[in-house]
Amino acid sequence: MIHDKITPELIKSFSTAIKSTRTTGQEQGFHIFKDRHGNLSPGKTFYGEEESLQLESPQGVCYGARIQGDFHTHVFVKPLRKAIRENTGKRPSINEIRDVAIELMIWRYEEKGIKEEMSLNTPTYDDALKAILCKYENITNGMMSIGIDLDEYNVEFWTVKENITDKDYRKVLNELGRRYKREKSGESNSQAMEKWIISLFEKETIDLRN
Repeated sequence: MIHDKITPELIKSFSTAIKSTRTTGQEQGFHIFKDRHGNLSPGKTFYGEEESLQLESPQGVCYGARIQGDFHTHVFVKPLRKAIRENTGKRPSINEIRDVAIELMIWRYEEKGIKEEMSLNTPTYDDALKAILCKYENITNGMMSIGIDLDEYNVEFWTVKENITDKDYRKVLNELGRRYKREKSGESNSQAMEKWIISLFEKETIDLRN
């Protein structure tokens, strides 16, 4: 289990990034490394914008350490607080923002026919595609973890399964290419997870208090 391999240093980095994201409204993240005993530790923290974060290439920051994947935060509070205030004229509480975020999440996944249990900590579709690409090309071990500014206690880990096939990889490449073309033409891409890709991951939620 991932929980048993997390170091106090990594827990502290998770907590700091999540709390800072709520304060600043900016995504933060870092690579996650594994030592020879299997324990997980954080790399250098990188800072992004509200919906954008670019980590340095793992090869450039790991110096020979084994790279498991990465962690980054997602921003909910700032954009939803603004939207709710514009629509109601009132400043919403964190609980009210969370309720709206959950409603939007349920609507998105029902629309896609996804019945698996999902959470606000679920990675985006782009996150999942890139994790599989990095796993298949032996850049990382295919681990990604997400924290959100609406939940300071939980981090959700998604790790690519070992039995990924060439067919899965080709589909990932096709999807990334299709999404790149849409973006270059000015079209937007949905970030909600797609049903076909969920089964390619193992999931584990870590409570930072335990």
